[in-house]
Amino acid sequence: MSKPRWGFITFVAAILILFSAYRIFTASNFSDAAGWVQVLLAAVGLPILWHELSQIRQAILQKPSIEIGVASVKDLPLSKIRSIKTLPKNITVSKGYPHFMLVIQNHGEISAKFVKIHLEFVRSSQKSLLSPTVKISEFSKEKKGFQAENNVDFMLNGGLDWGIHPNDFEVFSFHLSTVVVKQTEPHEIRENPDSGECEFLCTVWAEGLSQPKVEKLVVKIE
Repeated sequence: MSKPRWGFITFVAAILILFSAYRIFTASNFSDAAGWVQVLLAAVGLPILWHELSQIRQAILQKPSIEIGVASVKDLPLSKIRSIKTLPKNITVSKGYPHFMLVIQNHGEISAKFVKIHLEFVRSSQKSLLSPTVKISEFSKEKKGFQAENNVDFMLNGGLDWGIHPNDFEVFSFHLSTVVVKQTEPHEIRENPDSGECEFLCTVWAEGLSQPKVEKLVVKIE
């Protein structure tokens, strides 16, 4: 509520309170005094009622504000990502370590709840055996994270117990690999993908959003 409007409501209530108190003390009989007592109580409750209605209206109008972007290891530590005002939609990663992070920020004044995120691997410019495949990074396995539905679709359903706080963000790590295995023992190592571009489409749903947030993201391997 604006200060002028709140001041006007308070002023009107104060006038009603003073006038009601005057009429109570000058009333000629009990019934007249009782009526003005009710007016006095209503005047006292007027600013409180107006304030509560304003709070309810504000709560209804408040919504999360979601921004989607990508980051690389060059953007670490996370404090650097937190300070980025506009998340990048296109990044370049090293062919020797083709690792990227999906970043979801909430610039709103309330938490983003019931969050659902879909990351789709749309296409890659590489046309060889060393074309990239997407893997969920081991860094994300110990936290609430994505599930691979298939080779190109990755889903996160936040549910009731997970959300993004106001002016906060979440980071999810992915690694670009290939189907070509160059070592099996003592653990599997795959060839890194060729240079080129990988295009992703990220969609975020959350309670309070009038429509899902959709963003095209590009990870370039050099």
